[in-house]
Amino acid sequence: MREAKIENGKKILSQAWKTNWEPILNEAIRVLDGKNTPTDGYELLKVVLKKWKHAPATQRECGHYLATWMEFGVRWFKISRQWLITEFDKEGLIPKKPRVWKKLSLRTRRCGDLLA
Repeated sequence: MREAKIENGKKILSQAWKTNWEPILNEAIRVLDGKNTPTDGYELLKVVLKKWKHAPATQRECGHYLATWMEFGVRWFKISRQWLITEFDKEGLIPKKPRVWKKLSLRTRRCGDLLA
């Protein structure tokens, strides 16, 4: 998959692979090689996310990278479709991005005061 991401399609830099993709995929491989291996993509994602439980942004990246990796495996290496990670799976496990509240300008506040 590394060659496919770096050399083909939507290309990424080698450094991006090392810093973003590699730690997450290495953790997934470690989990798959260990005891009590997950039986599907949802369980794999759940276990791998534990390593980054205090880093929600990394958890969101992890969901994206693992889902892409599983799609690659199903498409090119014919692994079972049970390993696919769906958006529904990710929604249940990965924290949502915090909503950014825009501050009201002074002019908007004055309008609000006049209406109140």
